[in-house]
Amino acid sequence: MSENNDELILKIAAKAGELGWPAAARAEGADILFPCGTAGAVDAYFAWIDRQMIEKADLEGKGLLNTRLLARTTDAIWHAAGDKSADFSWYTKRAILGSILSATSLYWLSDNTGGEATIAFLDRRLAAIGKFAKFKASLRNRGQKPAAA
Repeated sequence: MSENNDELILKIAAKAGELGWPAAARAEGADILFPCGTAGAVDAYFAWIDRQMIEKADLEGKGLLNTRLLARTTDAIWHAAGDKSADFSWYTKRAILGSILSATSLYWLSDNTGGEATIAFLDRRLAAIGKFAKFKASLRNRGQKPAAA
C-alpha cells in the first residue's frame, strides 16, 4: 500500500469513531480507492496496524513478554465470545486458541498470496481441532478417558 493510501486510511480511521466506518470511508472517497468499499478500507487499516507493529516491535528474544501478550489476547477473545468457564477447560481453550493464533500469525508473516494461503492454513488448523474433539468424544462414548497430553 502506498504512503498516500496509508494517509487516507488514517483519515478514515480518525473519523470512523464519530461517523462509523461506512460514512467515514465514503467521506474520504474510499469506495473508489478500495474495491470492497468499507470492508476494504477496514482491511487496509488493519494491514497498516500490522505493518506498524512489525516495524516498531522488537519482540525477538522476549519470550515471557510474548507469552503474556498471547495469553492476554486469547483471554480477551474468549471473553468476547462469552466464555464463562472456570474449570480446566478455561486453560485448554486458551492454550488451543493460543497455538492456532501463534501458528497462523507466523504463517501470515510469510504469506505472499494476499491472505488466501493464510486462510487455508487457518482452516486446516481448525479442522484438526475439530477432528481431535470428535476423537475425544468417541472415547468418552466408549467409556474410555483420553490419554493426558
